[in-house]
Parts: sequence; C-alpha cells; structure tokens
Amino acid sequence: ANRGKRWRFAGSFAAGHNTNVIGLGDYQPLPSDISNKSAPFARLGLAASYDLVRGADENLAATYSFVGDRYQGLSNQRSATHLLVADYTRKLAPKLFGGVRAFASDGKSDGHRVRRTVGARASTIWQFSADASLEPSWTRAVSRYKTQDGLAPADRRDGYSDNFAAALRFRIPIIETQATAGVSVTKTSTQGSNFDNDARGVSLALSRTFGDEVTASVEASRTFSNYENPDPRAAPSLSENRHDQTDLLTFNVSRPLSETITAFGRVDFLKNQSNIPVFQYDQRVWMMGVTVTY
Repeated sequence: ANRGKRWRFAGSFAAGHNTNVIGLGDYQPLPSDISNKSAPFARLGLAASYDLVRGADENLAATYSFVGDRYQGLSNQRSATHLLVADYTRKLAPKLFGGVRAFASDGKSDGHRVRRTVGARASTIWQFSADASLEPSWTRAVSRYKTQDGLAPADRRDGYSDNFAAALRFRIPIIETQATAGVSVTKTSTQGSNFDNDARGVSLALSRTFGDEVTASVEASRTFSNYENPDPRAAPSLSENRHDQTDLLTFNVSRPLSETITAFGRVDFLKNQSNIPVFQYDQRVWMMGVTVTY
C-alpha cells in the first residue's frame, strides 16, 4: 500500500505474558513494593517514516517509533520508549554500500524518565554475491539515567558504550532459508565502577517463508560479559569480579491477513548465568498481535 510513497506508517497491538518483568535474580526476594515478578501485558507500537532523499545511489530516511507496555498487577505498570532515527545510505562502488545512522531514545516508567540515549552507527556492506553480503559496523551510544538519587557512587550507570560487530547474511538454497551469522565486541564505561565491562557475543538467525505466506524465524545469541572491577555483591564483598553468560533464544511467526494487516507471534527465552548468584535469572516472554501498515 505504500509503494511509491515517501511516508510510511505502521501500528501494532499485542498481548502476552512476561515471567520476570524486572529481571529479578533467582536468589533475590521480591522488592517490598512488588507483589509478583510475572505479569500479563499489553503492548502498543506506532511508527512513521519519511524518505527525505530517495534515489538509485543514495537514500536518507527519518523514522519515529513508540513502544508502550502496560503490565497488570505490578506497582510500575507502564513503560514507554520513544525512538528517533535518521538513516543515510550511499552506493560507494558496484558491490559496496556505506551507511550512517544517528539515533536518540527516551525510556520512561509510569511517566518518569528512566534513561535517555543518543548515538551513531557507521557501517559498510559488501555484496560479494547475489545471495551473500558482509556488514562490519561500529556503534557509539551515550546514556544518561534519571533515577540515580540515593545510589551508591559505584552503581551510577551514566556512560557510553562502543560496539564493533560484523554480520554475514547468506541464503541456504537447499532449505530455501535466509541466514545471518554475527559476532560482536562491546566496551561499556560508566561513571560508577560496578558496570564497566567488556562483552563478546555470537549470534545466528534463520528465516523461511512457506508456501502459504507464513514466515517463521529463529534467532539465537550468546554473550559473555566480563566486568572490570571487584563486585560488592560477591561473597565476601569485593572478593571477585562479575562474569556473566547471557543466552537468548527467540521464535517468530507471522502471516499476512490482507495487504495491510499481518498477524504475528513471538516467544523469547532468556537465561543469564553469573558467578555472583544475585545476577542469575531466567525470563520467558510470549506475545501475539497484529500489525497494520500503510
């Protein structure tokens, strides 16, 4: 429906359940103001995009998106994220493309700002065959948190991160599947000392569209995070640095109901393992909904 138009709009609504909304550690008691760590939720998503420049060799687009969640039975029942993105891409050579992205996000909980992030991403894409490409990228993000009153200086999370990544996209003809394999290295530096870390990750995603237009995908990632300083939550306190392994497995399925309406379902399984028990937790999230595009 948006073919040939510079404006594009999308809206979505979903309902689901989250087994661990706040990522509460396996060995942590519930906070006094929270009666349950799991909750059903409803999600509203809105997006608008405009092509400022659209040509054979370059494109510039601006996008605004909003995601709002409302949880039932929790003291902090509403969360909202606003995101503004500008993307510029240009053809540099017959098989080489360059891209620059600037972004800013604002996260709120029950109407109060939690975090504001601004950043930029630079990437190149080498289309070395009809069915395969390689994209190295660098992203710098700067975050400011608004809920740091009363925190110990070591727990202040204002800071920045640098992410270096590479994604190989290719097609597997024998099973008619699109695949993406990725590696990443992230360096995070904060005002406090408890969250400075180096993280290394690997990921693999597979996607296939079946005959009746049903698209199914699976994504798996594993990230190893090594924290730079002794952690006060170790036993005894400050006796060791924190080391985490985060595994995420996601299943998606979607099917168009009409030219502009698509039904979808999603399930996430997240497991964070740590040498410091307070940071060990599991989370499972499922949702079903519809997306309308124009």
